[in-house]
Amino acid sequence: MTDDILDMETHLESVSLLPNRYYIILRERDDDTFSMAAYETTPKPDDPDDDWFTPAGIAQLGLITILRDNTDYVFEKGFEALEHQTLAEAMFDVSDPDSEVARAAKEYIDSNVVKVDFGRKQ
Repeated sequence: MTDDILDMETHLESVSLLPNRYYIILRERDDDTFSMAAYETTPKPDDPDDDWFTPAGIAQLGLITILRDNTDYVFEKGFEALEHQTLAEAMFDVSDPDSEVARAAKEYIDSNVVKVDFGRKQ
């Protein structure tokens, strides 16, 4: 991908963000790597001496630091989450859908990542 296309994608991405949010966006680059962008769309206080750090902003900085400094740990936890989700899906598939185990498995599956399908052309 050329730098011009990357610049245009970055610009389009930044102007499509909602206000009052903290974003961490991961993009696959190839089979082995990804890139990350972080955005903050909150208003800054009028007085620069005001304390403007928020729990969400601090959490964003912490997550970025963990991802940067402990990438192996993040991947380890990601693989563990995939294993748990696969197990939960298997339990849901073989158990009575009205059972407590099936309800717990479905709740676990549904509580993780919300996937949005924009279709092929976005």
